[in-house]
Amino acid sequence: MLIIVAWTIIHPLIALLALALAACWSPWFVLLAAVALSWSVHVYFHVGVHVLRGDWWGAVGGVLATPIMGFPFDGYRLHHRNHHRFDNGVEDVSRTWTPTANGPRARSVLVYVLAWPIDLWRSRRWMREEVAAGAVEPWVRRRIAFQQVLLLILVAGLFWWDPRVGGLYLLYLYLGWACIALHNYGQHPSVAGGARSLHGRWYNRLTANNGLHVEHHAQPAVPIPALVPDPQARQTRWPHPLTALVERRV
Repeated sequence: MLIIVAWTIIHPLIALLALALAACWSPWFVLLAAVALSWSVHVYFHVGVHVLRGDWWGAVGGVLATPIMGFPFDGYRLHHRNHHRFDNGVEDVSRTWTPTANGPRARSVLVYVLAWPIDLWRSRRWMREEVAAGAVEPWVRRRIAFQQVLLLILVAGLFWWDPRVGGLYLLYLYLGWACIALHNYGQHPSVAGGARSLHGRWYNRLTANNGLHVEHHAQPAVPIPALVPDPQARQTRWPHPLTALVERRV
């Protein structure tokens, strides 16, 4: 368990180190930073959003996570709440399919990955509707507002210090969240309510059971590292980012 915890913590540290190398040495390191950001969100921060709540630990964790993610951590909390509530259904803002008169139609994986800001806009609209309906806790709203200010100061400071560094940070965020979209597409077949797991032992040891996605949706209250594989779960043979490319219609 200590190895799992240590490995998951390493992901965001790799992202920060690679981003620093991109700024100081070669911009190509931004690609490594983007991949590390993707794994940070799907492993480390994904676990965190289920664990960190309204106490001071959650507040500190959100402040530390926000600059790495490039989005308010508690905004991600609401986005993830939508995902669990609607489970790739029609109201899931990150669904991998489009409803048509002839049934579900798979979204283009390329468009899904590169045009992820469209889903971000849909997510923001859904969050505003939830706030208007009084469905968002006051502490979540306060934290999001604070984290947004923190990000604005960070981005403005980077561009003031060096426009090149500011541009690399934005590129890191765009490419990183594109990788995150690819990972999410691989976790969810292009049908309503679909999810699929990877039961590989070493894969799940290195990702704190991130491969057990069907099991996580079935038992969201269970700590992700404590999940056990369900032999009845829909499965894939590939890591989820590759699944999006080779088995996306399964």
